[in-house]
Amino acid sequence: MIQGDTNPSVAGILTDAFLGGALQYLPASSAIFTTPLKSFSLGSQGLAIGTDGTVQVVNISGRSYYDDGAPL
Repeated sequence: MIQGDTNPSVAGILTDAFLGGALQYLPASSAIFTTPLKSFSLGSQGLAIGTDGTVQVVNISGRSYYDDGAPL
């Protein structure tokens, strides 16, 4: 449900191995199961999902294009 209930999809990030391994044995009260991802206002930040079921906003960014002339 986590993979399919996002727009855009997070299926490539939250893999079956991660969900079935790390998250499978967490209690239902874990933040990953109780906090809607859309409740986070990220702006240019990222969202980290820990193997312990925690969810937090992290200050990390990436670039969309490779060798597009933008400074690194």
